[in-house]
Amino acid sequence: MKVQIVTRKLIKPATPTPPHLKSYKISSIDPFAPPTYVPFILYYHANGDKNEIDERSKCLEKSLSKILSLYYPLAGRHIKDKQLVDCNDKGVEYLEAQVSGKLAQILQGELKPELLNPLVPNAMQSTITPLVLVQVNMFDCSGLAIGLIFAHFIADGISAISFFNTWATTCKAEGISEVVHQRFDLGSFFPPREKVMPGVPPMKQGDLIISQRFVFNSVAISSLKAIAKGGACDSESLTKCQPSQVMVVIALIWKALIATAKAGHENFRASILCHSLNLQGKMALPISDNSFGNLYMVVNARFGGDNESKIELHELVDAFHDSIRNALHDCKKP
Repeated sequence: MKVQIVTRKLIKPATPTPPHLKSYKISSIDPFAPPTYVPFILYYHANGDKNEIDERSKCLEKSLSKILSLYYPLAGRHIKDKQLVDCNDKGVEYLEAQVSGKLAQILQGELKPELLNPLVPNAMQSTITPLVLVQVNMFDCSGLAIGLIFAHFIADGISAISFFNTWATTCKAEGISEVVHQRFDLGSFFPPREKVMPGVPPMKQGDLIISQRFVFNSVAISSLKAIAKGGACDSESLTKCQPSQVMVVIALIWKALIATAKAGHENFRASILCHSLNLQGKMALPISDNSFGNLYMVVNARFGGDNESKIELHELVDAFHDSIRNALHDCKKP
């Protein structure tokens, strides 16, 4: 699969950002986000008409410009030493690429995960420092794949999804009048600190990252849920062990990693699972569900190890569940 960039431009807000919104103060949570761009790929089947590709591309550009007037910090530039975003409307980098291949090859899992990397814009190849980069990939079959990367310090996954939904709504017949406006006020609830503690260190150039794709269908997930519930013997566990899809899949992967770490040791080693917990709608603070930014915390689930001779899936699900329950209990304290 060959990907060739054919155009590169900046998409700016359709309406200039007013003077009183030119400086966006980041919150005290934002500096703790990993110093990286988070990638997303959105796939769209062909409509059957190859002549519609140009029209779809124009619609994507026009609607992106419109929503950047609402998500104005995303079109700005980060001034790190002042802990703010200069909302100067310099724009989002927008690329168009032609792909010699079929979208079905990706959706049916025929390609290795690393072959998808060219579908996502590379921030290192940009001559500027945008907070968001977009790459619209047009396949020979007329299918589309929209690759995006977000600077993590400006938005978490939930906020990024709200951006996608707003863009989709604006691109459709409903238009921008139907979208829910976001609030950029997390800095007032979590004011930036004068002295920022060190966050996650940046990755080194040349570090090797290996991606693996694991597919769990509905039958496999139902089976994992049944195993987790069946392993709980006391009433308390049975009550709380109503695991979600995410819980059972993560617990299974955690179980495999613990077993791997045991190699060369007599007993299982202690293990900590670090996972992100979305805090939207879960805090005592009067934060709107439409607040944009980073609103999450890292939660630790623990496995004791030591003299454990066997790991049960339900034990790890319970540990995962307890870590979330305890974190949410603390968040609801006034």
